[in-house]
Amino acid sequence: MLKQIIEETKSYQFEPIKVTGYESSGEVELFGVWPHKIGLKTDGDWQFFRFQAMDHTRIEQRNWWQKTLPFSRGGCIGERDFGLPEGEQFFRWFTLPREITIYTPRNETSGDIFPRIHEIMNLGPYWTCDLG
Repeated sequence: MLKQIIEETKSYQFEPIKVTGYESSGEVELFGVWPHKIGLKTDGDWQFFRFQAMDHTRIEQRNWWQKTLPFSRGGCIGERDFGLPEGEQFFRWFTLPREITIYTPRNETSGDIFPRIHEIMNLGPYWTCDLG
């Protein structure tokens, strides 16, 4: 039980380069990922999007072949492309009513952000599809 509580409270947060698909009155200050949700912090307040509530049917529409993979534990809740030039790399989350895309910076101290996000996501049952 204690291990589960620690895993559920573990998160990784960073300041995104750009966010598309998210309507807000202010600029997104932080993006965060937890094992079961993502969050966007705007004007000091967090808005969370639970993976369970995301549109899991998009895997069938886009990457139909990946739905047959044996590791599809909780479902694909987004896609990512880290093969693009710096500043264009992104995570796209299948949030409803529209997708939210987070463009990731390169962290000068820890390198790429992609492994850090996956470290957190691997604590939960969801995954993202690889585009690049």
